[in-house]
Amino acid sequence: MHSGSLKRTSLAAAALGATVAFVLPVSADAPISGPAQQYDNFGPNEVTIRDRKSGLRWTRPRSNEPYPVRKLADAKTYCAGLQPVGENRLPSLKELLSLVDEEPHAEYVDTRNQPRYIDRNAFLRTPDKAFWTSSEFPDGSATYTVDFRTGRVDKTSSISEELGVFCVR
Repeated sequence: MHSGSLKRTSLAAAALGATVAFVLPVSADAPISGPAQQYDNFGPNEVTIRDRKSGLRWTRPRSNEPYPVRKLADAKTYCAGLQPVGENRLPSLKELLSLVDEEPHAEYVDTRNQPRYIDRNAFLRTPDKAFWTSSEFPDGSATYTVDFRTGRVDKTSSISEELGVFCVR
């Protein structure tokens, strides 16, 4: 049965007051999502997720934890201190852009639906903040950032600003 017809059947049965039982395989793994099954299988409490295309391993908080928010120097220190120590770092602009979805989805945040340009299964609850990259503006006056609420690249010259942190190895 196609998953779309499964959903419609469930809704129709629920609307009629019927009890519907489905037998599904038991798995703690989230579906592989993203373009062309971008990520390896992962569970809700896995703190890293591997991008199959690039081979990069992205950090993410456990399902009940917030994303880290830090000043630029603290973000670099935070990433370097993650296990395995010394292997994690802030991503480059090109690397972080690989997480931007071209088609946004809506997430219910603060009493309303808001767009998100990042895979909802892999990176749920991405905050309304830009995220640091390790890439600096050519003249060194600013650092590039990526905002997954808008899908846009920006820059900031304020190293004391607290932005979101993704770490990669």
